[in-house]
Amino acid sequence: MNGRVRSGSVTVCETALCLIVIFLHVAAGYIGGGVAGRFTKLMLVSVHFLSFAMPGFVFMSAMKQTLKYEAAPFEYGRFMLGRLRRVYAPYVIWTAVYYAFFTFVAHYFPFRFGDLLVYILNGTLSAQFYFVIIVMQFYLITPLLAKFARRVKPVPGLVAALLVTAAAKYFQIYFPAELMPMPADYFFPMYMIYWMLGVYCGLCFENFTRFAKKRAAWLIAAFAAVAALHLPMMYRAAMGASVYRLSEYVHILYRSCAVVALFAAAETLRPLSGKLARAVESLHARTFSVYLSHVLVLVITTRAIDAIFPSLSPLIRFIFIAAPSFAVPFALAYAADWCRGAIRRG
Repeated sequence: MNGRVRSGSVTVCETALCLIVIFLHVAAGYIGGGVAGRFTKLMLVSVHFLSFAMPGFVFMSAMKQTLKYEAAPFEYGRFMLGRLRRVYAPYVIWTAVYYAFFTFVAHYFPFRFGDLLVYILNGTLSAQFYFVIIVMQFYLITPLLAKFARRVKPVPGLVAALLVTAAAKYFQIYFPAELMPMPADYFFPMYMIYWMLGVYCGLCFENFTRFAKKRAAWLIAAFAAVAALHLPMMYRAAMGASVYRLSEYVHILYRSCAVVALFAAAETLRPLSGKLARAVESLHARTFSVYLSHVLVLVITTRAIDAIFPSLSPLIRFIFIAAPSFAVPFALAYAADWCRGAIRRG
């Protein structure tokens, strides 16, 4: 597979998704206590519009993994060891860092080693951690899903994946949450359609990229049409109006269309992004570290800004919080890489 193709599409998409996730977590601070005021309503609409970020990461992870092992022999043991080292180990370290801050600095709760282990297992300590829990579940069953994708054609395979996701959503709505060991959103069937969509697109990557580029306008228009249906439903629900039973299933369709439209947009803009390829690849190499660390920076920044400037307008407060939340995690990632390089050279 041509590396340039990947850097112009998958790399750009994952970098954009990382930035979207940071924005979502900053914006979420404005809608947790109710919806009032124009700025808060703008944040609400923005959060729902960009709610495809996590499914996008699932889709991209599946596509990258499929591309990597499409031609090379797949050794499950070596594969899982690699995932544990590159994905799960950093997650465990950052969970411990967050827990230490929450207990010894913020004093949110007392330190208990057993609680830390539970947080590591279920990923509920910080909002972004559940992606790791989800993707690790998919890694565990990768051989089964890969075998399924090679034996079942894309259309029936994706229909089956969609049915699994829809059934999981139905289960989430009607099954008592207190009986679940962790939130239903943390179980892999909720994301089956996005993972299998990534697997099938990875298996047919060349054809998929040609189709995405040729039909980008249609794919983006389809996304816009579904968004026009989805966003009013979500807004009405947030404002306390009637909630349509089908809205959660429209949400699945919306996020599926969004991740494909995002990829199509990246393919269409590849000539432009190619001029910035080196910068994008540099940022992309640090996105997982930024993804894990940014909420801690956000929490610290929010506490500091609210203590120093308690009467800021919503917009100015947003800017003051967002700027460090975007910049500091990347700066820390670059600094960590420089230190590692210095240690190796020394």
